[in-house]
Amino acid sequence: MKAACVGVLVASLAWGCHSGSASRAPVRAGLTHVVVFWLKTPGDAEARRRIVDASEGFRSIPGVVAIDAGQIVPTPRPNVDKTYDVAVVIRFRDREALEQYQVHPKHKATLQELGPLIDHTVVYDFE
Repeated sequence: MKAACVGVLVASLAWGCHSGSASRAPVRAGLTHVVVFWLKTPGDAEARRRIVDASEGFRSIPGVVAIDAGQIVPTPRPNVDKTYDVAVVIRFRDREALEQYQVHPKHKATLQELGPLIDHTVVYDFE
């Protein structure tokens, strides 16, 4: 059940990230990287904010095309996963850019800083 709910989350994020609106055009990227976070202290507003804010800093890493990060949105819908705290969607130019991001000093430092807040993550990469 949890995997199905997370799958729905990823599909929703992917659709939202690639659908256009009147105010912003769709972003095309070679690879989309989705990270869903569960905190050691679920619901910790400060920890959620720190992860969202830190994610914005990845915009300066070469090969990053776009970033969307945010906290869970409460909903009564039964098919929506309500267990996670934060989700981050990063779009990369290509697979090589994702590989370079993984070892980039800014990414590694952020993982080191925020790691103590995080219980676990689920990651989805797709083209």
